[in-house]
Amino acid sequence: MPNTLLITGASGFIGSRVVRRLLERGLPLALLARPAAAERLRAQLDSWPAGPRPWIVPGDLVQPDLGLSPGDRARLRAEARAVVHLGAAYDLFLGQAEAERTNTLGTRHLLALARELEGLEAFHHVSTIAVSGDFSGLYREADLDLGQRFPHAYGRSKFLAEQLVRASGLPWRIYRPGVVVGDSRTGEFDKLDGPYYALRLLAGLRRLPGSARMPMLVPRDDDALFHLVPVDFVSAALAELVDRPAPAGGTFHLVDPQPVSFRRFYLEALELLGFRGPRIPRPVRRLFRLLTRPGFWQVSRAAGRALGVPAEMIPHLLCDVRYDCAGASAALGPAGVRCPPLLDYLPRLVARFEASRT
Repeated sequence: MPNTLLITGASGFIGSRVVRRLLERGLPLALLARPAAAERLRAQLDSWPAGPRPWIVPGDLVQPDLGLSPGDRARLRAEARAVVHLGAAYDLFLGQAEAERTNTLGTRHLLALARELEGLEAFHHVSTIAVSGDFSGLYREADLDLGQRFPHAYGRSKFLAEQLVRASGLPWRIYRPGVVVGDSRTGEFDKLDGPYYALRLLAGLRRLPGSARMPMLVPRDDDALFHLVPVDFVSAALAELVDRPAPAGGTFHLVDPQPVSFRRFYLEALELLGFRGPRIPRPVRRLFRLLTRPGFWQVSRAAGRALGVPAEMIPHLLCDVRYDCAGASAALGPAGVRCPPLLDYLPRLVARFEASRT
């Protein structure tokens, strides 16, 4: 019987950890990878758990035929029982065409291959909570199109990809992680984005004389939520759900069920980075909204690029959406897979960030 899992994005920050966990379960894997990624994967082979060696398949999501050789395509057709689609282009600086090329068209190309698989049991699609766009309120796991708009191309491209998966006619499951940060146990991270932009700006400010005691503006609003999740939780959750038979058609929010506000995150980060001066609460949401208005948005984007911080982060600081995760919690609870509270591991994230700057 076909038993191989075809995985995309295996060399990525999340993907490499999912691969390791699936190998520990003894599952045979086929890893679709472009040449540079394939080399990174081969270099990791000796450090991976003992068991069946993964089959590294040369290919490329952006090509209509995935760049597969006839032999590899025939073998996948006969052996692959599931597809785990982790491959994506994630960068808030991405333009719409570039984001859709990998995230939307790449998903379309992979769905075409999945339809050819003789023993296909499930198409596991890793999406993102960014598909909720600017929606306000409770966003349920079954929700998708609620009339939301999108502050950046990445979120829209993943929204369009989800639409393709849901309309494919294949047995699918969708997973939406929150904003993924470093490992909750070690603080290890792969690149500066998301909340790390705030840490980088504060670390730059800290170079000013007397900064440790200077007054600091802090948000007065406490209802803008920061939906952060550590990579170890996300990878453990994905491995558990991918390896579990379940009815097709389910969507799982891989989020912290008790997210902290941006205000709380910011106050904790100030303490951890050594800022001891007075805190001056201000209603910054009004300022953030102003910066996103049409008359200011181009200026905000230009300023963000100059600072190396995408202005597309601003809408996340206005986020008043909550993500229902009842389905994910019910499925993961018996396996003991739970998202740890951010404030428990934030010191390790900041310590690793500080070490990366030395």
